[in-house]
Amino acid sequence: MTEVMHDLLNKLRVIGKVREGQKLDTSNGLNVYTDTWANWIFRKWNRDNKDEGIRFLQDLYRSLQQSAETVITELKIAVDETKKAKAIYVLINTATELKTSIKGLDNLAKTYSNFPTTLAALEGILRDYVIVTYTALLDAIPEDRLTKSLRESITYGNVVVYNGKDSISPVLKYAEPPKRAPTPIKLEEDITHGTGASNGLSHGKDLDRE
Repeated sequence: MTEVMHDLLNKLRVIGKVREGQKLDTSNGLNVYTDTWANWIFRKWNRDNKDEGIRFLQDLYRSLQQSAETVITELKIAVDETKKAKAIYVLINTATELKTSIKGLDNLAKTYSNFPTTLAALEGILRDYVIVTYTALLDAIPEDRLTKSLRESITYGNVVVYNGKDSISPVLKYAEPPKRAPTPIKLEEDITHGTGASNGLSHGKDLDRE
């Protein structure tokens, strides 16, 4: 694993630790902090705000996407089994940390629930970078190497944004009602002669009663 990939994964681990009500401090590396007056003043002093945090996340996930694509390519062209095993290990590790970071993004969205622009930016990062990269990773990892966690679906804001390998999505089919044989029409019996009459008319019986 390269130093670049190692640094990216560590940042994903930090993001994954964000809880609802907490924010990211990007003024000196990447840290998680609770919103207090002291921290607010510190962030203002360092010109760190939610917009800077969004830019930081965009750059981070863009860089991760590029690094992941490099490892996927290495796996595809690798002939040596040792190199293949190392590449698969890196991909599994990357997918695991990437999925964990989504929980942190979800909690950030809850923290900034009153800021529509920030919410839209976070969702854009999730759909345009995170899910795209995650899908590519899982497509590259051999099926028999996927962990239980990687087989599960991913939710964001209580909405499924990625259907896991083990998720069941049945296609509802509406069965046609069973065809029934037509009910035979019983002809009214002729009371007088005891014979059936056609079209509901009978001999010896007046249907036009007053």
